[in-house]
Amino acid sequence: FRLISLSISGQQIATNNQLPVWIQGSRNHGLRYGQVVSFTGRCYALEEPLSPGGFDPRVFFHRSISAPARLVINPGDTLEISSDKNRGNRVVQVALSSRDWMEKALAHNVTAEQATYLHIVQAMTLGMREKSPADIEDLFRLSGTTHVFAVSGLHVGVVAAALLFLCSLLGVPRKKAVLIVIPLILFYAVITGLRPSAVRAAIMLSVVLAAFAIKEKPRVLNSLGLAGIVIVLYDTQQIFLPGFQLSFAVLFAIALLVRWLRDRFHEPFAIDEFLPRKFTPKWRLLTDSFTRKFAEGLSLSLAAWIGSAGLLLWHFQGISLIGIPANLIMVTLAAVIVWVAGVSILSFGVSATWLTTLSNQLNIWLASLLTSLAGFFSSFPGSYFQSGAMSDTRSKSPVEITVTGFGGESSSLLKLENDKYWLIDSGGSGTYRWQMLPLMRNQGINQLEGIILSHGDQAHIGMVPAAITQFRPKLLIKSPLPFKARVAPQIRALAAQKEITTLTASDGNILRPAKNVEWRTLYPPKDKEPAGSLADDQCLVGKLHYQSWRILFTFDSGFATEKSLLDSGVDLSADIWIRGQHSDSPSGLEEFVQAVNPQAILSSNGAYPAFEQLSENWISRIEDRGISLFDISASGSVRIDLNSKTATLTSYRHPTVPLILKK
Repeated sequence: FRLISLSISGQQIATNNQLPVWIQGSRNHGLRYGQVVSFTGRCYALEEPLSPGGFDPRVFFHRSISAPARLVINPGDTLEISSDKNRGNRVVQVALSSRDWMEKALAHNVTAEQATYLHIVQAMTLGMREKSPADIEDLFRLSGTTHVFAVSGLHVGVVAAALLFLCSLLGVPRKKAVLIVIPLILFYAVITGLRPSAVRAAIMLSVVLAAFAIKEKPRVLNSLGLAGIVIVLYDTQQIFLPGFQLSFAVLFAIALLVRWLRDRFHEPFAIDEFLPRKFTPKWRLLTDSFTRKFAEGLSLSLAAWIGSAGLLLWHFQGISLIGIPANLIMVTLAAVIVWVAGVSILSFGVSATWLTTLSNQLNIWLASLLTSLAGFFSSFPGSYFQSGAMSDTRSKSPVEITVTGFGGESSSLLKLENDKYWLIDSGGSGTYRWQMLPLMRNQGINQLEGIILSHGDQAHIGMVPAAITQFRPKLLIKSPLPFKARVAPQIRALAAQKEITTLTASDGNILRPAKNVEWRTLYPPKDKEPAGSLADDQCLVGKLHYQSWRILFTFDSGFATEKSLLDSGVDLSADIWIRGQHSDSPSGLEEFVQAVNPQAILSSNGAYPAFEQLSENWISRIEDRGISLFDISASGSVRIDLNSKTATLTSYRHPTVPLILKK
């Protein structure tokens, strides 16, 4: 929203700020760009990251829209369209209407079964990434071809080339063609939702095209410099964005290196320039032409990789080593998809729907091929390398456990000596993508020793397939009880495909992943049915032993499991208790807390349902016992550093006040 007026305590205040808005419920479905609305709501400070390397809303929203806060409109608040008058920019309104029409054109006669690939085509051509599956985006990221998937300079360049080609077919002189193409590619940037990458590319191309129209052979670096000045004048925050830096670094490297690299690659296969062409066999001419084209593509891909490598390592602590050959093939295919999408849109506009259907079906097939190629290239061992943060903030403790999550989700990372890592649950999409994955990238993890799966809950194991694909664990440890989560079949299939050893653990099993480290499984019972029927009643319960330290993991176990463990007489005592909340019954029973008798508790705290929330009464009872409580939804990731004498618990959001436990 752009706020134009605030009413606080009856006082009217004029303002002009943009804020990101969270509208709870479904009332935002009827909102359209430019409408004037009146509402009540509450502003909150933008949050800090929840884990090292995690998404930082403060920086992102400040850089993108200069937002000082975020706005939340809850179900009890009002939200009404207060005027029929539309105050939006007319050009943007036309662009958004055009985008809706183009979306219909690309979806013409596409079946529901083909929706995944339709969303890929729409993301590549119209910038509509909100509908594209996250797991497919991961494949493009791991193969070093994210710029192929999302609207970027590549797509704007393809659109500009197509428009110039049409102008030449119609016999429009070059200088006049440029005057036609520049407004159209700027309008295309608006159609994509004014995405920064599209805006940058449109401005760059406009400057370069204008230079070619004015001068026969303009200097590319001069045009690049002028484009940079124009973009920074348009938005000074652009210079701080990784996308801006990557765009100019890549283009600078291309301008400097492509010609030299192309000559080096083509030289061994080139025909002697003094040999008359009439004495050269046709097959040799074809070979020369093919190797020249191949050398041009390879030099372009290599120059772009060289230009981006340093910044990718700096900003994202990772780089795709397979990106050079992947781009050589996939960039060409992506260009074809954009061209075919153009045919669909043009034919739909002239009511040649038979051609629209044909081209849409061709694009669905091309998008599926592109996705398969992304999966193929990302599947190579070592295809993606994570370097870790440039400033190494990792502890030097022999054993380290980092617990992340928000709401009812949770995930833990176990680091052992010699940099051996175990993942205990993955969390759902939010926890994994915004906390655990950035944490693993920050620490430079490229392979896992194993993954422990606590129970069949999407909020705990929903992203295990993504973790298996990228980090190729050697072992999967799970309960012998059946998993009912919808992701379970995919986990089994991936484990079989990648030949990952899968072990089941029940009461009495002991795993020794490193010297002085043991995982002892306490639940489920080996020869008895579990105490309850829900997924949360069928959790693994385990205790991690390191020298004299004991850390208990109960995950989302509730009343039935806790009672079963108490009745079994097993030793539950632990120094630190890492727990979740059962979705449908009480957990953290008084007798159970007494049996564990921890010095510190790390707990999830969900907003819904009520049982997944930490009650004020339970928190008070824990504090009365003198137990330190970490709510990981509020404190961010919590790191536990263990050595023989101390255990140090550090909240990422409050690192200056660690809790130190001593033996």
